[in-house]
Amino acid sequence: MTGADTPARLDWLDIARGIGIVLVATGHALGGIIDSPMGAGRGDVRTAFFVIYTFHMPLFFILSGAMVARRVNRNRGDFAGTLVSDLVWPYFLWSTIQFTLILTLGGLVNHPITALWPTLSALWSTPISQFWFLYALFILHGIAILTLKLLGRDGFLLLCLALKPLGMIVAMPLVLRLAANQAPWYGIGVFLAAQGLADLLTTRRDWVRAIMVPVSAAVLIACAFVAAPGFYAGVDMQNAAAPVVAGLAWNMAVFPAGLLGAFAVIGIAAFDMGKIGQALAFLGRRSMPIFILHIMCIACVRIVATKFFGVTDLRVLLPLMIVFGLAGPLVAFQIAARLGCNRWLGLGRF
Repeated sequence: MTGADTPARLDWLDIARGIGIVLVATGHALGGIIDSPMGAGRGDVRTAFFVIYTFHMPLFFILSGAMVARRVNRNRGDFAGTLVSDLVWPYFLWSTIQFTLILTLGGLVNHPITALWPTLSALWSTPISQFWFLYALFILHGIAILTLKLLGRDGFLLLCLALKPLGMIVAMPLVLRLAANQAPWYGIGVFLAAQGLADLLTTRRDWVRAIMVPVSAAVLIACAFVAAPGFYAGVDMQNAAAPVVAGLAWNMAVFPAGLLGAFAVIGIAAFDMGKIGQALAFLGRRSMPIFILHIMCIACVRIVATKFFGVTDLRVLLPLMIVFGLAGPLVAFQIAARLGCNRWLGLGRF
């Protein structure tokens, strides 16, 4: 899910992406429940959603930036050329398909819509659903292509750190604000690069990482259960809508939890996990089609299970949504790859 895959695979990076894409599917499954009638009064679901949102997108932006300096230094023109096929085309194609599907399903979805064209005509400035990530990443890659050689990695990091507060105080289109909000994570990835992340997190002795991971997790949980309620005392966490909770998780006050959570995942990715690690690496290599298609699969499972089979027990429904949110895109990608149209459909190269 980077739009800039590496020529030589790094196992820990693929595993970290795999963990990240499982978190993305889980977060959106929880979000679908929150915004449905089942989510009323479910503070536990919102807390889990909040915890995931503090670090799962920071993780992807760090990983997305990790190979950028190498690609910019090797050939900026080639790197820029891949952005159209890897990010721009999937953004417009699948935004249109997903939004059209939402319109077609009518009252079966959590947020029915009646107007298609106004939203589609505004995609250049106002992304919909998960596809904001592709647009924001396109902007950040573009900034890197234009400025990284001039500023160096340290200067580029300072620029990215400055963009977040700038996006909070200056009026700008939604997509620019989203890119600015996530820029520090991308800048950290570019600054450290894959080798720096490896030196910092993945090549440490197992006992060092075994300490780092729970400490990071403890800070993350403490932020969710102790610090965050104090920062956002005016928010009803029993009934808040999913976008409201997501917005809380991206506030500057939760930045340390995001950093530690993302670093903990990268540290975990370097452990020898056997077949589990192989499965996560497999998901990581296919994170692009999963990212593009998972919400449609998750929503379809939720609608069918609740509307037609009466399944409302979250112990059953949530795992179903997550499993189909991962498996459905993999099946679709495999079919597209066999037909030779996966690239035309913007589903990635693998």
